Amino acid sequence: MSAAGREASRVRYRLAAVNLVVLAIVLVVTLGAAALTSIRSSSSHLDAELHELAERATRDLSPVVVGRAAEDRERGRDRRHDDDDDDDDDDEHHGRSRAAPALEAGALAAAIGGVRDGDAVIIVATSTRDVAVVGGPPSPEGLPDSAALADALGGRERYSDAGGPTSALRVLSVPVRAGSAVVAAVQVARSRAGADATLSRTLVILALTGIAGLVLSAASSLFLAGRAMRPIELAMERQRRFIADASHELRTPVAVLRARADLLAADTEHRDHVLAAELTQLSRDAGELSELLSELLDLARLDATDAMLELAPVPLADVVEEVALQLRPLAEERGLSLATSARPVFAMANLARLRQVLRALGDNALKHTPRGATVTFEADESGGRARLRVLDEGEGIAPEHLAHVKERFYRADPSRTRAPGAGPRGAGLGLAIAHELTRRMQGELLIESRAGRGTVVTLVLPLAS
Repeated sequence: MSAAGREASRVRYRLAAVNLVVLAIVLVVTLGAAALTSIRSSSSHLDAELHELAERATRDLSPVVVGRAAEDRERGRDRRHDDDDDDDDDDEHHGRSRAAPALEAGALAAAIGGVRDGDAVIIVATSTRDVAVVGGPPSPEGLPDSAALADALGGRERYSDAGGPTSALRVLSVPVRAGSAVVAAVQVARSRAGADATLSRTLVILALTGIAGLVLSAASSLFLAGRAMRPIELAMERQRRFIADASHELRTPVAVLRARADLLAADTEHRDHVLAAELTQLSRDAGELSELLSELLDLARLDATDAMLELAPVPLADVVEEVALQLRPLAEERGLSLATSARPVFAMANLARLRQVLRALGDNALKHTPRGATVTFEADESGGRARLRVLDEGEGIAPEHLAHVKERFYRADPSRTRAPGAGPRGAGLGLAIAHELTRRMQGELLIESRAGRGTVVTLVLPLAS
């Protein structure tokens, strides 16, 4: 895949990811609200069922409670009449009255014995120790809820939870009144298993719906992002082809222009010095244009594919000497010294491309180093990796430009000014091409610089075994 294609793919995936994150947030909020509503609805429904059962049980107890209240009133009247009797009769009668049976939980439970509602358990209590169970197992686990019964006998209605881990129960305890007095309590309980199972199914359905929605959204997001990026990809591909075609087509006429300028300059050198100087400058301009076209063509070729380069063991010392020999005439023309310091190190690299990278780094250093200074090429080993270094004594690079110098068409001027007589200023493509070629050789290009103290460019490559 070309570099343009890689960038388009990254943009497409970023667009799809943003869309997916937004939809995921919406789904989480929506499904979370639905789940919370389901939980509350399930709990409210169970509480309403228990309240209805408690009301039915309380209604069944009303005749018994009313009858007891009537008996209490009758005994009260009897005690007032007995005040006129003799003392023995009075004591005997009061003994019988005081010994009259009180309300018992069993008797009350018998009054609501007809109330049955599935797995519901109904408990009647006249005290926390006088308890009778209606329906359900004889001794249901976790029941009776003594604390809730005590509250109900104190006149307070209370919902609570009881039971063990395998038999969770929802419990409602209500007081039973005779007039204003609380004479008993009714406790109704129902297993949460049914409600919990229904709630679990609802939550599973919501979760599956959310996952399916996210999967479909991811697919549709990628599809739509791809459709949206297609015109951009086509435009980038057309631009790449145009640069490659234009660079290729312009190289020949520029080369012819340069050759004719050199020929005319040589012909007129002894007759017209002014014309010869102008033709020499024209030749230099044509050379600069030819170099730019070569860089553009090289960049277009790199963009056309993302294939890694074929690597082989390369002796770095030999490469340093070769490139230094090629650049030494240019360095002498610009009044610079060229030094080398190379140890016998072998790196895994592509020989032709490595030469190209080192030439680009050396040429860049020569352009930005003042006369009388030195540019040094080094080759050694560090940290288990092969290393090539190009050191110059130029103006250096300001910190705000250092992170951008490997970008295409980026130039750090005026922070990194060219030295006088350093030759034509580059188009800002040399380091970009060197960086891309280094990446395809599984290496890394590092740049260290401080303004006014020169620059060190380090090419790190895998060490040959």
